[in-house]
Order: sequence, then C-alpha cells, then structure tokens
Amino acid sequence: AKAIETLVKKGEMKGSDPARIKAGVFCADMDTDAEMLRDCDLVIEAVAETLKIKRSTMEFIFDHCGENTVVGTNTSNISIASIIDGFAEDRQARFMGIHFFNPVRYMDLVELIPHTVTPKETVEKVAVLMNDRYGKTPIVCKDAAGFIANRIGSMALASAMNATADFNYPLPYADALTGDLIFRPKQGAFKLMDLVGLDICIHTVEYMHTADIPEYEKPYRNVPKMLTDIVELGYLGNKTNGGYYKKVGKDRFVWDYSKNEYVPAQKVVVESIAGIKDKRERLRTMLFGELPETAYVRRVLFEPIWLAMSVCDSISYGFEDIDTAMRGGYNWVKGPFELLDYLGAAEIVELMEKCGFEIPAWVRDKLSKDGAFYTGSVKKAPYLALFAPEHKIIMENKDAVLTDIGDGVACFSMRTKANTIGMGSAELMLEAAHEVEKSDCFKAMVIANNGANFGAGANLAEVGQTILGGQLDVLEKSVKTLQDANMAIKYLKKPVVVAAKGQALGGSAEILLHAEFN
Repeated sequence: AKAIETLVKKGEMKGSDPARIKAGVFCADMDTDAEMLRDCDLVIEAVAETLKIKRSTMEFIFDHCGENTVVGTNTSNISIASIIDGFAEDRQARFMGIHFFNPVRYMDLVELIPHTVTPKETVEKVAVLMNDRYGKTPIVCKDAAGFIANRIGSMALASAMNATADFNYPLPYADALTGDLIFRPKQGAFKLMDLVGLDICIHTVEYMHTADIPEYEKPYRNVPKMLTDIVELGYLGNKTNGGYYKKVGKDRFVWDYSKNEYVPAQKVVVESIAGIKDKRERLRTMLFGELPETAYVRRVLFEPIWLAMSVCDSISYGFEDIDTAMRGGYNWVKGPFELLDYLGAAEIVELMEKCGFEIPAWVRDKLSKDGAFYTGSVKKAPYLALFAPEHKIIMENKDAVLTDIGDGVACFSMRTKANTIGMGSAELMLEAAHEVEKSDCFKAMVIANNGANFGAGANLAEVGQTILGGQLDVLEKSVKTLQDANMAIKYLKKPVVVAAKGQALGGSAEILLHAEFN
C-alpha cells in the first residue's frame, strides 16, 4: 500500500484507480492463508533468485493450488527445467517461466519460457492474458541461460563497462557514446544501470559469468571491476545514495572508477560528430570513419550484435523475437537486426568481419539470398524505417523531408529538434501536400517523425527571435503558411495518415486533427 501511495504521489498511476489496486493487494501468510491458492487460475512466484528457494516455493504452490492452476516463475536467469526437475509430469505441464522486466509499470516485455512438456495451448492462453489484460508484449523463449533479453543485454552492459575502462573514458563521455548515438536508451549505459539498480546488474553479469554458455562467448563474460568496486561500497544506483552518478542538492557527481570516488560531473559533447543531425548518417560516419571514438563505438555496438547472431537459434524461435525482446526489455530504439537493416546490413556485417568477428553461416546465407533480414519470406519489420537507404528523397530542406517509401506512398517527416514546427517545415509540408496531390506516382501520404514524440509544437525559440528582431510580418507569414499546410492536408483528395506516437503538442496536435486518418 505504501509503494502504491508513493507511485500515486509521483504521478505514475495515471489512468489507474489507486483505490481498486490497493484493494487487490494484501499480505498473506504461507502458514495460514495457503488455501487462497486453491481457486487461482494462475500463480506467479517472484521469490529470491536462488534455485533451492525457487524449488521449495514451487512445492508449496503445487501442494495448495488447484489441479488446473498454471504456475509461473518470474526468474530472470535460472533454468526452467532445473526449477521443476523431479516433479510429477502433470505439475511440469502446468509450469512455465513468466519473466516480467523492471520497472514493470514501464517495461513492455514479458518472456514466456515453457517447460518441454508444457502444452502449446497453455502457453498461448498465458500469452493472450499478458497481452490483452496486462498490455504487455509476450515473447516465447527457449530455456537457455539468460533467455533472450538478459542474454544479449548483459553482454551489452559488460561490453560498455569493459570498453570504457580499456579506453579510459570518463563515464559521461561513455554515456554520450552508448545512448542515442547507437539507438539505445538516450541516457547511456551507465545512467541506465543506475536506473535498473547496480545490484541487479551485477547479479545478471555474475550469473552469466558462471552459466552454461558456449566457449566462444566466455571471454566476454567477465565481471567488470568497476561494477564490483562500486557495489561493494553500497552504491547501488538511484534506489540508494548514488550509483555511477549521484546528486547532492543541485550539484551532480559522477563515479571516477580509477580513484573509486565521486568527482563533479561535466557536460560532454562528442565534437567529431556534433554537426551531423541525421541519426543514420551520424552512426555510419562514426563506424566507417577514423574518428577518435570509432574503435570504442564499434566494440560496444558490435559485441552484442555478434552475440545475437551467434546464439539466435539456441535462445529464440526467430531473429525477429530478439529485436522485440531488446526493444521491450531494454528499451533499445532498434533491435540488433533492425539496426543492421537500417544501417545497411551487408556493409555492417562486412565491417564486423574486418574487426575480427566471426559471422555465422545463417547470417551470410540470409543476406546473400535477401540482402537484408526483414525481406523475402520473412515477415516485415514491425516498424517503418523513415529514413531507410532505399527511400528516394522527393524534396527536402534543413527542417523537413518528403520521401518515397514505396507502394505509392509519400512520407513527410520533420528533422528538427523535438520535431518542432518552424517556417522551413511549414513551407515544405505545404509543398509536399501539393506534390502528392498532383503526382501520379502517389496514392497517399503519411506524416510521421522519428523520436519518442510526434512533435513539441511550434519552434518557440524561432518565434521569439523573430519577435525580438521586429519581423512581425515574417511571423505572420509563418503562421499563415502552417495554416495553409493544415488546410491542404485536410482537403487533399488522397488519403493522409498521421502516424503519431508519444506527445503531440500545439501545432503538432493541429496536424493530427486536420488529417483524415491517425
């Protein structure tokens, strides 16, 4: 109840009824309240990550639940077979892994790991429940060490820590290179670990260090010294008085792993790519260039991708599930194979080989046959790559672009920070609407933007500068141009679809409201 009250105060229970949730959450004692399990359709345990405790808890649940109750374990690493080994087969058939990712209220992924005798129908029913009732994305995994997300994610975290120490980078600089640049959570690897909890990170890394994994994977599975040092001192991240970062009043500090002490945090800029706005071009420039940070970025990006290629068949039922797991479980903007396609899979794989990575045969065969991962007989990627290399640019300026994305569809996208609307983007949107209207090549137009949010509305900085410069006629023209563009969208004789996500504020909301479909 106290935890729920805290979430309410933080504003993290929007859309939910705190009173109803409190009424459904209460303490129960294993000695006196075991009969409560009798009528449950589904029971999920989340006790300590220790095999002995897991097994004894399973015995208790099965001894007291109904004969048709499905029992799940929320283990993040422990083998499903080992937890239920030696139990009666009817109990094994009603048992499976149901692994949520933290914080559960934010993270989308639930990994489902059936036992070898768990009926397919049972797995499907649980998957439907997770999706329809809980709003999660369930992925069926194989019973392998770390399952999918932690198998790949733990490698990514270890790679970031090891490479940072080897290159002697300060943590803020490492975060600038391991976040938005490589299409992972924008805060970077070390701030992300603080959010997750360094105790959880070290548990996962230590488990994978001793897990039953192939020999080729073991050299990457050390436990980084910078992680053990800070955890031993009791700094576990945001849940405690600091982790790799900490805040004291208004001052921010960062962990100096060479001295094992906090130092003032400095703002950093990666000068070598500071002038490149296009995200795809920025990363390709880093990877294919000879910049000071190129070797570091190649390492932290390529090691987890190589692992995903190498263990794909042993942990998943298809590479698409790995992409879904990394987006939903670790908040990666693009999964490993999506990112390869986005950057140019054949070129990146060739570069990886030059860097010393052994490429699995199935990857070579796939690219030789289809040229990419999400083509041919495989289902299409579950996203629209707005700036894919095969898309022809119809018109563009520094603020926006109109591209031909195939199938007779044109796509209009902003290029500005936070997808704000300025004079340049308003002008191009009006031109784009006229182009789609008159062109025989296009049957429809999509308006969609990269980034977490569809748009933050008008570019207020540009508006303010225009006013301060006394250019009210320019401001008036800008407002009229945006309204003309909205009217052109509203009355276009071809379908206009706004594919919005996140926030759509002010003028961005106007675009949504004027379109026929969204």
